[in-house]
Amino acid sequence: MTKRDIAHYNEFDRMRSFFGTYANQLGTIPFFAVAKAMFDHNFSDFENYISKQSVNLRPLASEKKIYKRIMAFSIIKYADRGCFQAIMLTQPIMAMSLDFSASYIAKARDKVALVRATLLRDILDDNRQTLTEITQDIIDEIDEKLSNFSKVLTKPIAKIKERKSEGTMAIPPVIKLLTDNKKAFTKMINSYFPSLNAAWKETSKVGKTLGSRRTSFLYRFLDAIADFPISKVKVILTNGNSIIEKMSSRKGYIRIFSMEMGTYDMTAEHPAYQSVSRDNIPIIDKAIAKATIHLTKITPPTQ
Repeated sequence: MTKRDIAHYNEFDRMRSFFGTYANQLGTIPFFAVAKAMFDHNFSDFENYISKQSVNLRPLASEKKIYKRIMAFSIIKYADRGCFQAIMLTQPIMAMSLDFSASYIAKARDKVALVRATLLRDILDDNRQTLTEITQDIIDEIDEKLSNFSKVLTKPIAKIKERKSEGTMAIPPVIKLLTDNKKAFTKMINSYFPSLNAAWKETSKVGKTLGSRRTSFLYRFLDAIADFPISKVKVILTNGNSIIEKMSSRKGYIRIFSMEMGTYDMTAEHPAYQSVSRDNIPIIDKAIAKATIHLTKITPPTQ
């Protein structure tokens, strides 16, 4: 994906969240359900095209590493055998040319490893009349190991090219469809709910920061005694028109972006802690509602 594609993806993802946040109001607009279904279909296509360009190279890299090690240890095994025989035959130069550890190949860059392995193979093959312990079967075995590694060496690059050829050209037309959807939603919101215009404009903006969202609400939940962060705190916020539900992160944070201006009531719940509530939390433009809340653990009844 290009930076432009990423910016648009972030924009459309925020739009999808916006529809969930203001579902009660937007659901009353005629044809909104139809327009949203079109948007969801196009956004799904967008994600599918992105997935075609995304390649998980880890399995391919692991496969390449395995074949590289097999090649290295196989060739060094027979190079050691040839080196030993060369020493016994008082052929010091030949022995020196075959005297390498497995890391000489296994630790080298892939293309260098293939070149080094091929050179050792050629030395063994060229001196088979002298090195009688090196048979044609051994050379055939080495050739098989070289061939196996050579095949997987270019797999990641080939896979990337294959995926890109499937997906790259398809993204711009889908972005065009989603942009047309956005224009329709803008007219719809402006006509039926002008009070949501500011939040919609912020949500559907492709900014220079690749569509980063403005934080409206940032709360953190900590244990009242140990002061460690509490994850999976369920927070419910309502302003009377809409309801927002979020779970705290591993570090105890709840972050909500581009909220509608106004006041909100909040409840925070966790199975192991006492619930808390806060009323009339102000959400103001260009400001962040920020606080740290310490939760008290529920004490189990004594027997």
